[in-house]
Amino acid sequence: MPLYPSGSPAARTRAERFDALVLEALEPIEERWGTELAELDVAVDDVPEVPAATDDPPVDDDAVLGDGEDLADLLHDVLVEQVAGYLGVEPDTIAGDED
Repeated sequence: MPLYPSGSPAARTRAERFDALVLEALEPIEERWGTELAELDVAVDDVPEVPAATDDPPVDDDAVLGDGEDLADLLHDVLVEQVAGYLGVEPDTIAGDED
């Protein structure tokens, strides 16, 4: 029996939570560049687990990425770079950094 109701956020799989973070990180970019991105499809591919070499210590993905805010910032930065490449502009233009 599941610990959480199936519709609750806690019941989502790790992949579903990651997909939601990607959409959240993409939202401000789409708000600003929606017209230019009308033809762009963003997809998240599953990455298969790769066994570590026997000499390597196990890697805890959560420890490497830090808290959810660190992951959200990383996703935003990656999406900014990808969208900038797609549109042929500098990443600062996409991010709205006008300093």
